[in-house]
Amino acid sequence: MYLDLNKSAECLFGNFKSFVKNELHVTRVAREDVLILMLGGRLYFTENGVETILETGDYYIQKSGLLQSALRPSDNARYIYFHFKGEWCEDGIHALPVKGRFNIEKIYRIAEKLCEDMKSRNTPYIRISGQFYELFWLLLEDNRRTDDGLLLAEKIHGYISEHYTERLDISDIATRFSYSPDYIIRVFKRAYGQTPHSYITSCKTEYAKLLLSTTDKAVGEIAEACGYSDFTTFYRAFKGRTGVSPKSWRNNGK
Repeated sequence: MYLDLNKSAECLFGNFKSFVKNELHVTRVAREDVLILMLGGRLYFTENGVETILETGDYYIQKSGLLQSALRPSDNARYIYFHFKGEWCEDGIHALPVKGRFNIEKIYRIAEKLCEDMKSRNTPYIRISGQFYELFWLLLEDNRRTDDGLLLAEKIHGYISEHYTERLDISDIATRFSYSPDYIIRVFKRAYGQTPHSYITSCKTEYAKLLLSTTDKAVGEIAEACGYSDFTTFYRAFKGRTGVSPKSWRNNGK
């Protein structure tokens, strides 16, 4: 599971935590999600009986509804925690893994300020919310660099966005990025929920709609401007996306 950063998350409270000698992680069923940012030591806890070990520079999100406990004491664990309510997803380019690494120097200042502001009655919630989202954004940025598939998907997305008016297909993209077509399709669909071909068709269709609405170009010329080698392919793709022919789109002023 991943934390969905396309959905809103409500920050509830946060603070610093240091474990004393022989202290065990509390036994509970968490009512909210909990973000843990490890500053030092080693933290041991279980979720539904499965042990997790966190060390300096690790972050972890304890998901609400799981039974948390401990099999052994934590070793001088020091961390910052935030209780929040978030939404979860299976995958995606704007989804944060449950566990990862973070830059302590960069994250610490924001997390510390957020804890201070949450204790002050003079801090408006919009400021707290903004800092909380910035925290997640930085965690996402740090961890996206370690996911080659998502980085590749972003590069492919950018390449298509720049070249969709050309005669572009999956073999061209595979050659450009030196990966097999199957792998290209898989990583792109994982990140964007559609295949590269579907995204190319969507871009071409939107451009065709723009030309139909703002120019007097013949439909055949527009097909060529959108990178189609023949009119029939353009016609089928356009109608498949819009439900009407290019000519009907123009005549109806859509």
